[in-house]
Order: sequence, then C-alpha cells, then structure tokens
Amino acid sequence: MIGEEDVNASPLTPAGSRLLVNKLFTEVPPANNLSYHDRELFYVLTPHGFTCVYAEIVERDKIVLTPHPDSGNVREEFNRDEVSIIGQVAGVLYPRLKL
Repeated sequence: MIGEEDVNASPLTPAGSRLLVNKLFTEVPPANNLSYHDRELFYVLTPHGFTCVYAEIVERDKIVLTPHPDSGNVREEFNRDEVSIIGQVAGVLYPRLKL
C-alpha cells in the first residue's frame, strides 16, 4: 500500500493505492532513453523505507531511483547493496474517492 509520504510515483500511484507487485521481475532493465510511459515502475526498499519509483542501473554498483516528473521529488543515487528491488509493479488499485 502506498503511504502518505511516498509520492515518488505520484500521480500514478496516489497515497492509499494498493500495488500488485510481480516479485519475479527484480532485474532493472537499461533505461535506453525511454519515456516515462514506456518504463517500468518498481517497488523498492530503500534506507528511507518502501517506495514506488522508476529505477536505473548506472554503474555496476550504483542504482538511481527516479521519481515521476510530476511528483516534485529529485533523483536519488544509492549503492546497489543499499536497496532491495521487491519487484516490478504490475497493477495499481486506486483508493475509493470520498464524495
């Protein structure tokens, strides 16, 4: 479930959304200048907690977590052993709107 503080993939995964995560897909493919519409979202455990984010391997031992451009957050670089890729996001169940 996406918490209030996790806005890295917002507006695609607003707070309260539930994620369907495929734990079989934990390898981050090369970005190859793909647009955000063509890239995979990943559910990742960082030193700051869980987050839903785009990921990119930039060196053998570095990974860059890139938030959605509309989230207002900035990219973060970690050593590969500092984060765990839980899996690729395969679906999002959005929270019910309160009328």
